[in-house]
Amino acid sequence: VAFPVYAEPLKRQIIDILKIQLEDNQSAVWVDEQLNNVFKSELASPDTPPIRAQQAIYEYLKRSIGQ
Repeated sequence: VAFPVYAEPLKRQIIDILKIQLEDNQSAVWVDEQLNNVFKSELASPDTPPIRAQQAIYEYLKRSIGQ
C-alpha cells in the first residue's frame, strides 16, 4: 500500500521510525541464500552498540510526546 504523506511532521516521524527499524541489530534478521534466518546481531562488529527497534521507537515516541 502506498499513499502520500503531506504533513511534514508526520513525514519526518515516519522516516525516523523506518530508520530505527533498519538500524535494529538485536531482533532483526537477514534471510540468506538458503532461506535461513541470520540474526543481524551475529553479523555486527563487537563495538557496535546494541539497538532494539521496539525499545528505541518507544523512547523516540516518549521524547516526541514530551515536546
